[in-house]
Amino acid sequence: MFWDSHRAFWYSRVGTGLGFSGLATAPWEATIWGLEGGYYEGHAAYGATVGPLLLALIPLVTLRLLLDRSARQGSVRDLVVISGAAYLGWIVQLSFSILLVQSRLLFPALPFFVALAVVGFDTVGQVGRWGVSVRFVLGGLVAFVLALTATSMIFSTMQADFLSVTFGAETEEAYLERRLGYHYEAMQAINRLDEGSTVRFLWEPRSFYCSEAVNCEPDALLDRWWHDRQHFSTAQEIANRWMEEGVTHVLYHRTGAETVRTAEFDPLDDGDWKALERFLKENLVPLSTFGEAYVLYELQP
Repeated sequence: MFWDSHRAFWYSRVGTGLGFSGLATAPWEATIWGLEGGYYEGHAAYGATVGPLLLALIPLVTLRLLLDRSARQGSVRDLVVISGAAYLGWIVQLSFSILLVQSRLLFPALPFFVALAVVGFDTVGQVGRWGVSVRFVLGGLVAFVLALTATSMIFSTMQADFLSVTFGAETEEAYLERRLGYHYEAMQAINRLDEGSTVRFLWEPRSFYCSEAVNCEPDALLDRWWHDRQHFSTAQEIANRWMEEGVTHVLYHRTGAETVRTAEFDPLDDGDWKALERFLKENLVPLSTFGEAYVLYELQP
């Protein structure tokens, strides 16, 4: 719905992928610098915490292929072929578009990678007496990593503290305010608008807890302003078009817009940002501000 050539360009970003050096070090980068839900400045946004086990154990499969001739004809070979194909597909994605530099796109292939890691771990123990000792050390490291992962998950669960709501120690309203912060406050303000109001979001893809009495239009691809700028040259034209479409209010995610602008990644140029500033100043009336994160506006001619 609403798809066109502009959105196809926005979503694919052909030619923005990693260069040769980035492709060569992708497994290391994704493992060491991968961060769940974020990224480290100066590194690609792999967007997931992978952990070191796959990177450390999979290369040991080479020992099995070198020492065991039957492995080259059996299931180990099949695992290598399937995993290799998935890995090459990922590398092609990385070279194609920066939006595809996400480790989660490898999730369907992870069971095969895990199987290879297990084969690599098992192989070490078959390489003489020293191999047994090395396997024992590796086993301790694997147990340590898994223990850290379990501990991290336990602390994350404790931090979420959803059981306080489950057992009635905290109201659902208080929990949502605590967990969603300014986003929930903004949604509550939207729900207090007149019935039938239409709120168009800018740089906010979430519309959690928007009342059915209000029509919320989240910025699903974070491209709404850029997309409309491709069709309408001035801020006034965009405002007129939005009013024709029944938009009454605008929720502006100020933090999201500033993050995009600072990153200088999206194809928004100075003209687009200046037009946005005029739009906010001349066509919108601020109703509520939620910290530095959100501003709820009323759209005017």
